Amino acid sequence: RRIIAAEFGEQVVLAPDNGVLELAEARFSGTMIVTDLSEAASKIHSSATFHGRDIFAPLAASIASGTSLESLGPKLPLREIVRTGINKPVWLADGVNATILHKDRFGNLVLNIPDTQTLPERMCIPEEQLLSGNDDGCVKRVCCYAELETGATGLLAGSQGYYELALNRGAASEMLGLEPGDDLTLKF
Repeated sequence: RRIIAAEFGEQVVLAPDNGVLELAEARFSGTMIVTDLSEAASKIHSSATFHGRDIFAPLAASIASGTSLESLGPKLPLREIVRTGINKPVWLADGVNATILHKDRFGNLVLNIPDTQTLPERMCIPEEQLLSGNDDGCVKRVCCYAELETGATGLLAGSQGYYELALNRGAASEMLGLEPGDDLTLKF
């Protein structure tokens, strides 16, 4: 895979060219300029498993210290970067259709809704999307996990910059029967 840098105004994001850049692109507005850093990365001695430490960190430090992207590699046409087709949330008059981006090891479900969006305090998951025998579908927006009662489902701004569904003392993924790539509707 290529190693790329994307410029969003004054901010630079380094990433493998595997589609993950779409998440950064969705959060920024304006023009994105992409540089191929693969040749510069190939000159850095690295292990086979710790590219974040061995490749990305030194490149980021070099760029932060003033090395120009132009000196590290050629520009890439946007049509040449890998895209996975990550869906954007679809806003409805009475809710939002979201897609599950990721499931963490606790069973929390990271949605494609940026945490910069304002959502109501209470939402509902339609009954047809709930597994039989699970909770009533009520979702409370909270600031932290501790604000949820045991067994309650909540929506909070996660560390990745997106809202996530969480179940206090349980796995939201198991309770809802959802996996990355699945769609979910939240009704307001």
